[in-house]
Amino acid sequence: MEAKITNNNLPANQHDTDHSKLDNLYSLIEKLTSTIQEQTSTIQKQTEAFQNQAKELLKNKV
Repeated sequence: MEAKITNNNLPANQHDTDHSKLDNLYSLIEKLTSTIQEQTSTIQKQTEAFQNQAKELLKNKV
């Protein structure tokens, strides 16, 4: 992916076109996205387990 400068008022030395920095940024974003997806899946499984436990408790109470 190519970063495009949208503000031409920036001084030339602030036009960062270092692709390795962008690659590192995209890599970090991918890792964070993966971590968030894993955590979301874990939370969904835990929620389901808690709901099942609550149903069992209510069933045994009656």
